[in-house]
Amino acid sequence: MTRYVKATWTDSCPGCCELVDGQNVNGYPWDAKAKCYVGSGCKECGYTGKRRRTFQYPVDEQEQDR
Repeated sequence: MTRYVKATWTDSCPGCCELVDGQNVNGYPWDAKAKCYVGSGCKECGYTGKRRRTFQYPVDEQEQDR
């Protein structure tokens, strides 16, 4: 039986934080706690400059017991 585990992390908002090839050319501030750049804020991220991402991935029962 395969179970699913939910992973969450914080990422820079693609709507208001413009990075050029991963480089911060516009001088957005770095958030050490979230480990991402904080954008200027837009409707997409709720005017916070960062977004909470979630992802579910399958894990076998044998791997989950480790």
